[in-house]
Amino acid sequence: MDAVQKIRESSTALEAKRIGHTVKDPVGWNEERETVMEEVIMLKADQVKGFRAKLEIADPKSVFAEATFDTFWGTGLDVTGTKGTNPSKWPGDNKLGLTVKRVATAKCGRRLWSVSVPRKGSPNEDNQTNLDKFIREARKDAGKKGAKT
Repeated sequence: MDAVQKIRESSTALEAKRIGHTVKDPVGWNEERETVMEEVIMLKADQVKGFRAKLEIADPKSVFAEATFDTFWGTGLDVTGTKGTNPSKWPGDNKLGLTVKRVATAKCGRRLWSVSVPRKGSPNEDNQTNLDKFIREARKDAGKKGAKT
């Protein structure tokens, strides 16, 4: 069975992602991946009523893609770090959150600021130490802010 078939038959998104990491990216993928993700999110909004309903009622100030170990699609932080850190200081690009915002605007006529999509997975060992340090500091800063109010 080839990797594509294994991905289609995987029982969880995490399993599919892990299998996907074994596949060599096709030529031009980095230039196309955001367009493909937007198409997927658009289709999901069309096909999954619950997802579209969430887009329609989401609080514009609470929408983001939390992904502790994914600095491209997510914030690069866990939920606590994401909520307690100014978005301009997130180590991740939050491309999934930005894509969901575009889809929400197109499908629901709303401007959203982010969608909380918790992700779990094995850490990238190259940047894990830096992420752990950043998360600890973000939590400390969030605690200090809470104590002042």
